[in-house]
Amino acid sequence: QWIRGWVQLLLSPKARLRIILAVLVIGLILTRSRMGNSAFFISMTLSALAALLLSRQLPRSLLILFVRFVVIDTFLLGAYFGVDRVVQRISTTSAATEARDEVNRYSFKLWQDYKIMGSGAGSYYVTFPHYRGHDIRGYYDYAHNDYAQIAGETGLLGLGLLGGFLLSSFWAAMRAQSVRGDPLMKGLSFAVIMSVVALIIHSAVDFSLQIPANAGTFMVILAMGWVALTVSRHRPHKRRKRRRRANSEHATDVEVAVSPQA
Repeated sequence: QWIRGWVQLLLSPKARLRIILAVLVIGLILTRSRMGNSAFFISMTLSALAALLLSRQLPRSLLILFVRFVVIDTFLLGAYFGVDRVVQRISTTSAATEARDEVNRYSFKLWQDYKIMGSGAGSYYVTFPHYRGHDIRGYYDYAHNDYAQIAGETGLLGLGLLGGFLLSSFWAAMRAQSVRGDPLMKGLSFAVIMSVVALIIHSAVDFSLQIPANAGTFMVILAMGWVALTVSRHRPHKRRKRRRRANSEHATDVEVAVSPQA
């Protein structure tokens, strides 16, 4: 009997969710990524605060699950899998040991020559060598800053279009968090908010959007913001009911038409 109880507990939706989140946290910590870990925890905290402020009726179980995840899963798993190494990397980071700030400075000079239309998508690795100084060693095919690279390659036009899409989807997710009562759609909007905030932070020090898989996934996430706001899960059920009602009415009409002949 107790084996059945443990199996049911492990297969419950909450247990599966916590296992998935634990695996996600473990994988993220093991990357030793400074901004990756920072972006994850900052975006999770800000998204939770947004949910608390915007949601009219926040389920108590969701709040308890979030607190347990932060306190138990994050800190205990982090202590076991070496979050202290990530903290050490962050504390030892300085402008003297990093060359990304100089790369951003020279990328800004590149953008000044191509302000409106940019130098062309995918042309950064060709144009940047003409602008970098002698203090930059090595070859940079990416700027390690999505904002600098997108601005240099596509200009204000491309940066404005991307920013417009991002802000509109972010607004849709925030609006869905406020007005939607469907738990699935509220959870979906929470995921969109967290993803957008995390990428906004992480893109300042990396080239996440230059990887096609990341860019494609992020476009899907932006679309989910509008899905969370506009799509209703109850429409298919109504359509099926209408079809059944129409079929039953049609069958009744057929019976009435056939009965006099019988």
